[in-house]
Amino acid sequence: MAIEIIEKKPAELLNRENIVAKVSFDGATPSRADLKKRLAAQLKTDENLVIISKINTAFGKSLAMIKARIYKNEADMKKIERKAVIKKNSKKAEKKEAAEKPAEAPAAKPEEKKEEPKAEEKPAEAKPEEKKEEAAEKPAEK
Repeated sequence: MAIEIIEKKPAELLNRENIVAKVSFDGATPSRADLKKRLAAQLKTDENLVIISKINTAFGKSLAMIKARIYKNEADMKKIERKAVIKKNSKKAEKKEAAEKPAEAPAAKPEEKKEEPKAEEKPAEAKPEEKKEEAAEKPAEK
């Protein structure tokens, strides 16, 4: 994924910079979290101060135009941006981090569970044999 900054306008009254950039990518359109990381790294700023406001993907092409706002501090960002926009820009990054941590833990648990069903299978096999014997006895009683 390559990000080419087309326009960078300072907005001094709002303590932010408005960015328009062209993104070229392979496969699916990158997520807001991925774009935030790359844009923050390219502009050498804190990832938490970047808000991706719009992603316009060109139909049938691996190109997208993005509009972003980079704030100078978090207090101004919270004062100016709507809560829903801040939540939308921070939600997926938190989910990915949370998803990576539990994904490692369940990987260890299935190995333990595999051992237990083997022990349970043997008694399960013995039970059908007992049922066959009981079924054979019942017709004899009639």
